[in-house]
Amino acid sequence: MEEVFDPKLYEGSQLREIKRCVKVGLLCLQSDRADRPTMADVLEMLHGKKRLPTLKKPAYMESESDIESVTEGSCNSVD
Repeated sequence: MEEVFDPKLYEGSQLREIKRCVKVGLLCLQSDRADRPTMADVLEMLHGKKRLPTLKKPAYMESESDIESVTEGSCNSVD
């Protein structure tokens, strides 16, 4: 996370909040519906009342070629 947000621009607590929001957002994008949190869980996680579960590997990173594509920064554009 520190690679994306310059720690000099934010206080430690702000970076923790940003990280929490990003992780909760990623939880909501899990490919399996059963792995996604309910809105009640999302609210509790955002307010720090509930621990964030461990993220599973995203579906778009299932194959090695997909992982290379993401890490190289390439993307497919739709015209």
